[in-house]
Amino acid sequence: MSIGMGSPRIAVAYPNHRATPLAGIQDFVGALEQSAVVDQFWVWDELTGWAPQGFGIPAGMEAPDAHSTHDPFIECAFALAASPRIGVRMTTDAVRSRPAELTRTLLSLASATQGTVTCAIGLGEARHMTPFGHPTGQALSRLKDVLILIRTLLDTDEPFSYNGKRWNFDHGYLGTYRPARPEIWGLGGGPKFTELCAQYADGIESSFPNAVPNLDVFASRVSAIRDRVEAAGRDPDEFGFGVWLPCGLHEDPEVIAAAQESPQIKWYSASYGRMNQDEWRNEGLQSVFPRGWHYSNDYMPFTMTAAAADAVVANVPREMCARSATWGTPEEAVKVGRAWIEAGATFVGLLDVMPLHTGADGFPSSIARLLQVAAGLKAHTNNQSAEEN
Repeated sequence: MSIGMGSPRIAVAYPNHRATPLAGIQDFVGALEQSAVVDQFWVWDELTGWAPQGFGIPAGMEAPDAHSTHDPFIECAFALAASPRIGVRMTTDAVRSRPAELTRTLLSLASATQGTVTCAIGLGEARHMTPFGHPTGQALSRLKDVLILIRTLLDTDEPFSYNGKRWNFDHGYLGTYRPARPEIWGLGGGPKFTELCAQYADGIESSFPNAVPNLDVFASRVSAIRDRVEAAGRDPDEFGFGVWLPCGLHEDPEVIAAAQESPQIKWYSASYGRMNQDEWRNEGLQSVFPRGWHYSNDYMPFTMTAAAADAVVANVPREMCARSATWGTPEEAVKVGRAWIEAGATFVGLLDVMPLHTGADGFPSSIARLLQVAAGLKAHTNNQSAEEN
């Protein structure tokens, strides 16, 4: 099936903190399936948490651990054990990935479901590299090797050799039994990254507004990448374009206002609201980090203290929070998602930042709202398809 045409694929994110029981995946997947509007269970490969230990915890209250995360591939296995029909989607990066082992894992997952297995590979973040001994400054060359090797492992029916800059194969392969083919997407941007994806990946995705600031940028990017895919001798209609849609969902404007003033949302907005902090200056807001600071390259959760993070959020205006996610009711989020689909998105990843403010107690209602968004997006595209036919 073409991933570049038809109804967009929708994924809903599941928490990756180890305090969230893996057993809870069964009920979560059940809710996704019952909705009949979600295509993929969605998780991320993170070795650290999103904020320093102890940040945002009132004085005198015990701080929960900030950095205990699940392995996303195990989470996906639990999801497929809960349902043989749901698709799964996970992220990882090219620096920590071993091509043969990653391909085998994806083939195993793909053999367990009627849905689609997608792995989005990025260039990595320093917080997952430096503390754990992974090399830096090699991401693009490693991505090239990883993408080429995974594609070759999926296409080749006999041993092959490969001499790359970071990875070499000497008569290696993974056999010929491939009942279902997983997809490999790129997660990120930049000219060199995009060119590699156009040549070797099945799609490319990034987050709005964190990495892709507006629809015009996205639409022009879709057009340019389709041209590059075609120039590489590939069918652009078989290439996917994804957007992550972080939302702050609630029906009560006062709850939204309180969330936008909370330290957790302020930290999220300050550090991740724009991956490239210079974008804030382009939008008339002052970044709270030094010029040139970049979330992917400079955020180190084990060396930054909670007090330092508190000092950062003290300078975050509410307007920065308002511009860091899609805030409002599910119906309002549907309108935003529709615009991205009309601009060329074939995948929409839905996540809600509201539980950063409400805590775990707000997770069930958050999921219900995300499913409303998914239903609205599917209904709109299905209606459009019916009208065209």
